[in-house]
Amino acid sequence: DEATLDDLLEVRLGLECNAAMLAAQRATEADLKAIKKSLEEMAEDLEGTGKIGTGPDTAFHMAVTFSTKNPVLIHLMR
Repeated sequence: DEATLDDLLEVRLGLECNAAMLAAQRATEADLKAIKKSLEEMAEDLEGTGKIGTGPDTAFHMAVTFSTKNPVLIHLMR
């Protein structure tokens, strides 16, 4: 069977939920600053354009992922 976009999104959602849990347990102060910075960039984007661009969105998700300290998860999320 061919995988669909929905199949990919289900896997991505599972990875993101796990990343959030691990980041909550493992994030350092530097990680939290990176997450906060990415959230501020998302807010600025939303205020300026009415939507969140892929750059700030990706930065947020990767900041959370790097906070997990899990190299396999980081590789998969890239």
